[in-house]
Amino acid sequence: MRIGLNLLHAHPAIGGGWNYIKNIVCALQELDDLNQYTVYCNDSSKSLIKKKDNFHITSVPIDGRNRVERIFWENTLLQWRAKVDKIDAMHWFANTCAIYCTTPSIVTVHDLLAYQKPESYPFIQRIYVKLMLPLALKKANIITPVSHTTLNDILNRFTVNFKKMIVIPNIVADSFVPAPISEIRKFRETYHLEKDFWLYVSHYYPHKNHDRLFEAYSILKTRYNEVWPLVLCGSKNNKDASIEKALNHYGISKDVVWLPRIEDKDMPVLYSAAKALIFPSLFEGGGIPVMEAMACGCPVAASDLPTTREFAGNAAICFNPENTNSILKAMEKFHANKEVTSKYKLLGLEKANDFRKTRIISKLLKTYKLAIQRI
Repeated sequence: MRIGLNLLHAHPAIGGGWNYIKNIVCALQELDDLNQYTVYCNDSSKSLIKKKDNFHITSVPIDGRNRVERIFWENTLLQWRAKVDKIDAMHWFANTCAIYCTTPSIVTVHDLLAYQKPESYPFIQRIYVKLMLPLALKKANIITPVSHTTLNDILNRFTVNFKKMIVIPNIVADSFVPAPISEIRKFRETYHLEKDFWLYVSHYYPHKNHDRLFEAYSILKTRYNEVWPLVLCGSKNNKDASIEKALNHYGISKDVVWLPRIEDKDMPVLYSAAKALIFPSLFEGGGIPVMEAMACGCPVAASDLPTTREFAGNAAICFNPENTNSILKAMEKFHANKEVTSKYKLLGLEKANDFRKTRIISKLLKTYKLAIQRI
């Protein structure tokens, strides 16, 4: 098979979407020597491709952040290039595909956030997604939701043939394992972190629910003489003033550490260093940090969402993210009981094995073959 991978939109600032693509692309390069891949890249996504005989880069001089330029290219020149390059099927990773595709298409759908939490999108982007997603669902030969949660959301909102949907979850990369003590100590020293701390890995968006977390943490602080600091990892999305105002309001400015950008290679060490992950998001299509934390032996307390139940099962403490007291009680379970922390560490390590690369890439390759057969 000759597979096209459309990475023109991909850059690190898209967060979970970038991690999903990176894990899939890296695993394909490691495990598949038989098929040929043509990868359509911008300057950022080009960094994901190693020198390998069956992976060929077509570098496009566009900025992945420039949606107008990228969408124009995808709907015109990319279609021409796909024919010239004799692509058998094109994998689209960003919920949409071209209006007219010259090759069979596989479309990854991360979530229906534009419908379920529309305030999370700028107006123009929200309109574009709402116009293009239904078209992509109709035109795609195969749809690959990142979770059964997203699959069910699609079926509940759109008329889609269930038989052309195949769940391809995020891969937990091999690097996500408990880090050596020496690396953890060095990491803590570099970022001036305490021995024990709460961790939340998320960009600052309304649906990520930072304010309720701040409120719950402030109450926790009043109940105990010593509390673990709250360490946040993710972009502030130019909301520095709003964040500082919230921290001052709850009286926790000195207890919260917002880390600078952490290199991908250091994320397993960050998870390993944390005492527990607190994940109060109101909505998730995949919930990648939950999976990565478990794989690193970091106990997890997370929102009781369909994705948490799907990917974590009984390996995480769940709470109602819309109820501050519920978040607080979950934090107290870890904060006050070392045995509970140890229990969920072991449960998480075991559960994370379900999402390693060999199983998922095998399923993805069968999906590519099926898409080609459905011309």
